[in-house]
Amino acid sequence: MLFVQVSLFFIRGFLTLIGLGRIAAAGIPRADLSGNTASVPSNTFGLDSPDNDATSDAAQIRDYFESVYGDNHPPFFAETYSRALEAARRELKYLVVILWSKGHDDSEKVGQTLVHPDVVEFLSHSRFIVWIGDVSRAEAYGAATRLGVTAYPFVGLAALKPEIRLGTGSSSRFRLQIVARIDGLPGNMAGPDVATGPLARDLIRRLSMPIEANERSLQAARREQEARDADRRLREQQNAAYEASLARDRERERLAREREESEHLQRAEEERREQERQTRENWREQWRWATLARIVRQEKESSATPGCGGSGSDVVNEADPKNGSVGKFMLRLEDGTRLVKTFAASATMQDVFDFVETRSVAKEWESLNATPYGEHLDMIQPPEGYKHEYDFALISQFPRVVFDDTSAVLGEVMSAKGLWPSAALIVEPIFESEDEHENGGDEE
Repeated sequence: MLFVQVSLFFIRGFLTLIGLGRIAAAGIPRADLSGNTASVPSNTFGLDSPDNDATSDAAQIRDYFESVYGDNHPPFFAETYSRALEAARRELKYLVVILWSKGHDDSEKVGQTLVHPDVVEFLSHSRFIVWIGDVSRAEAYGAATRLGVTAYPFVGLAALKPEIRLGTGSSSRFRLQIVARIDGLPGNMAGPDVATGPLARDLIRRLSMPIEANERSLQAARREQEARDADRRLREQQNAAYEASLARDRERERLAREREESEHLQRAEEERREQERQTRENWREQWRWATLARIVRQEKESSATPGCGGSGSDVVNEADPKNGSVGKFMLRLEDGTRLVKTFAASATMQDVFDFVETRSVAKEWESLNATPYGEHLDMIQPPEGYKHEYDFALISQFPRVVFDDTSAVLGEVMSAKGLWPSAALIVEPIFESEDEHENGGDEE
């Protein structure tokens, strides 16, 4: 008895020196055929331990494994141990952890077992994530320490199980926990003479039994995951519907702003055009009164000169139209009014146009003897910078002649058409488009 105690003391000291303090504290258990391991620490998988951020050696282990045993093996997860944990938890799968050492006596037997067709078929199922690591490397050694591995080679099966909260007896949170473990080969299956078939069947049996026992927990985790996914999709749909509604509201507001701005600009443009039209009309009216003042002044000057026919006279004076110095015209205005007017041969067509243009204000002057600008007609001046454009033409029907050149000398142009010294002219309006009206010559 004393010998056994001393031996255990030295073994614990040796294990402590090589860094396996947890094994030294817990003892060196043996694995039996039932799959149970004596004196194994808690089955908690150790997800709360910090990740050492080591680069995965799994790809190198896989390459070595294929170079020795061929490429017909289980699908090894070729990333870090911590990412294998995350993938198993995220995808709701079982995680199979294989820890071995290339220099260990039983590693050759484990490698042959892992490429056995039955094991390959079993571990290739989509419900598994298989991670293999060499404990001579830092990442696998850290995993062995967290899992409390007691012997090599090691095969562990982790599954999602509910985490029971103290005082409640229930939980809605799931954690990965070890549900089956094999620490080293069983004693009756160690050695080079043992066939791989029994080892393969034993491995499958040891992993299958906890899978059946834990399938309910995994299904619960899947249902919880599906519920979370459904809630997430519902929130995403609600958020999408809210964003779409918000986008529609923004679009309506944008269209309303654009419509309001467009209407404002349209009103401003209409007001500008109306103001310009009113300004043009005011200038036009002032020009008519100023032109009438000039015509009246010219008539007074012509009447004061005996024997002279004035270009603006309302009556035939002493000059005889037959001598060719004065022409007599019958004018029919737009409203049907007929007027007879004499003009000197030296007058221009503009004198005729001015006479016609001022008839509307001439009636007002004759009836009221007053103007919108005061009682003194002679005081009215044309608007500065205003260039008047006539909105009518003078037409002779027999023959058909349109007179629109206001600079032409009256006697010459009428004689050329055989209409001197007497002619009948019709005032015919000229209709302009809106753009032509807008761009009409208001300024020189």
